[in-house]
Amino acid sequence: MSTYRFPPLTDFLIDQITFAMEDQKMLSFLDLKEGVVITDEERYFLDEEEQEDPSRFVALPSWTSADGFRLMEQYAERVRNDVVQERLFSALNQGKGVFRAFKDVLNREPALEQKWYLFKEQELRKRVILWYQAEAEAAELEALPSEDEELFEDILLEDFTFEACDHFDKEEIKQLAQTLLLEIGTSSGAGLFIEQALQSNERKLTHLARTAAGELAGLIVYTLAGDSTAEILLYGIDARYRGLGLFRLLFDGFSRQLGRIRVDRIIFSVLEQNPKLKDLFIRYGATPITTTYELPTRKWNMDHANSEKAFL
Repeated sequence: MSTYRFPPLTDFLIDQITFAMEDQKMLSFLDLKEGVVITDEERYFLDEEEQEDPSRFVALPSWTSADGFRLMEQYAERVRNDVVQERLFSALNQGKGVFRAFKDVLNREPALEQKWYLFKEQELRKRVILWYQAEAEAAELEALPSEDEELFEDILLEDFTFEACDHFDKEEIKQLAQTLLLEIGTSSGAGLFIEQALQSNERKLTHLARTAAGELAGLIVYTLAGDSTAEILLYGIDARYRGLGLFRLLFDGFSRQLGRIRVDRIIFSVLEQNPKLKDLFIRYGATPITTTYELPTRKWNMDHANSEKAFL
């Protein structure tokens, strides 16, 4: 386990990271011990033991000329002036000297040039925050200043949509549910309980997260027990979209949707391998009502004195 924590993601650190990302001639890292960006050259001057510390240095997110080109394309698509937009795309399509040609067009349009730099700064900032959150994981997210948490939520809300769905039997929903079940383990106690609940005749409802392209990214499957209680049977995020804080936004929309129909409590289980999720729920008022254990009979029978012998 690493002895280092991710430092607070300040504006200064974001600027350091983005500057290093764009410098494609120099390899740089985030130094978790010092909380700063360090180049490979600077790392060379450290003691050998420090250089080889496997958990101290984190590689920065990659940023290639192809990434820069795609960013220019995205900006050109946003320009509403047809004449300038055509000139920008012409610059992008000329082959050699694309970056210089793109900047030359913007140099003649000061307002659009300023917007370009703001757009570029914002997109790089998004890339850094997304990378940081994925690297730091949920335990480290408290290091983010509140304004960056809000920005990150804005990014997710731009890239994902959330919706209530009355039908559990849609093929895409059943496929993701099956994938999540396989991860839990269909032969485990938790997996068997969940699978049995999903196969019951009770009416099952869902709350979904989708990508901007409409692909299913996460789900909550639940039933309504009476008028005021919802019981969650299964929840999870597609593995490709984990580490972004997406589940918290999915659950937030789910809880608010229930509040609108006067459902005032939610019952759910948290698997032992998700202690951070348990901490999240407790922080917002969840209280444990029972604890479920899985006990191998073989383990009990081997370790506990055989009481049956008393009757022989």
